[in-house]
Amino acid sequence: MTAESMLITEDTLDSALIDEEMAENLLYKLKNQNIARLSCEIAEDWDLPANMVQEGFETILSHLELVQGDTSLLYEMI
Repeated sequence: MTAESMLITEDTLDSALIDEEMAENLLYKLKNQNIARLSCEIAEDWDLPANMVQEGFETILSHLELVQGDTSLLYEMI
């Protein structure tokens, strides 16, 4: 992720603009993970239900798959 693709204030990531190349890299890395196990690890650290974390990963994966050609994906913290 380049500095141009994210906005940072007060040392906190507020948003990320994900282009096709970054989406492909993230998809590759996430698809080579055991998402269920990773979800359990994150859920434990954040005191969240593992199924909710896994659903979040599945949502992100489906969004990343939509990024093609000149499209981009913008994730913002609200």
